[in-house]
Amino acid sequence: MRRVGFLIWKELIELKEDPRLFGIVIAAPILQLLVLGYAATTDVRHVPVVVADADRSTASRDLIARFAASPNFTIVGVVTSPHEVDPYLERSTAWMALAIPPGYGETLARARPQALQILADGSDANSTTIALGYATNLIAAYGEEMAARRLAAASLAGEGSPTPGGLEPRVRVWFNPIVGKLLPYALVGMIDVCLVLAIVVLWFAVPLRGSVLLLFALTSVYLLSTLGLGLFVSTISATQQQAMMTSTFFFLTPMIYLSGFIFPIENMPAAIQLITYLIPLRYFLVILRSIFLKGAGLEVLWPQALALTTWGVVMLGLAIARSTKRVT
Repeated sequence: MRRVGFLIWKELIELKEDPRLFGIVIAAPILQLLVLGYAATTDVRHVPVVVADADRSTASRDLIARFAASPNFTIVGVVTSPHEVDPYLERSTAWMALAIPPGYGETLARARPQALQILADGSDANSTTIALGYATNLIAAYGEEMAARRLAAASLAGEGSPTPGGLEPRVRVWFNPIVGKLLPYALVGMIDVCLVLAIVVLWFAVPLRGSVLLLFALTSVYLLSTLGLGLFVSTISATQQQAMMTSTFFFLTPMIYLSGFIFPIENMPAAIQLITYLIPLRYFLVILRSIFLKGAGLEVLWPQALALTTWGVVMLGLAIARSTKRVT
């Protein structure tokens, strides 16, 4: 124990004699705590909101004032028609739109349920989800406050319980069209293909014995399948982190290990070999090797091309179906 204590004391003395190291050891944890304490937060403040007030009543102005008074929202515009909010959402001037229908004030005065539509930009799923939570909570609290007022007024007047009214937020999240999401990534993918092909052929001098046009055509089919898969994963995931975890564990890792890229498929157990038929990279690797090394044409590679096309169409179909369901 004495020797351990001596060694500890010795290290402390050496640490004290090096002011820079001592400063790093002491200051680094404090700085990390401060940075993470302020940066690692899911709070969203001052969400830009555009309001379509088709009622123009005292009740609608009161609701708008509630949003304006909240630190979570900033009113960036007030229009009269829901159609006028499109430019705000398309240009990202507003993240969210609140549509107040005509007759809103009269409906509340009669203590009847009233629906309010909330339109949100779905390009940033995390922030949108948090902002929608703020909006629905604010509307719910406002509705409960009005119900409490009606109950108190009825009690003072000696009347019975008032008709239970309330505000019902109806949320609709806007996404980019399917083509709008895919085209930028498809373009980037094709640019990457051109760069990689140029490096492989010109720098590493790997012979390309087959057709360049066929290679690009089948590569486009492979991109179609992978982009469709990515879009489908985004429709079944609530957050970006969840989408990344799903893609990594359920798709990317199996593609790498079961496609024949690292381990020969022939050496795998029979049951695993059957699973590899569901991996699009398996077919694309056959296409690449056959075109580069053997100069094979479509008359030989049509089974792989057909499998990739089928895979891509199925994934895109599922993604479009899921996206349509989420939007409506």
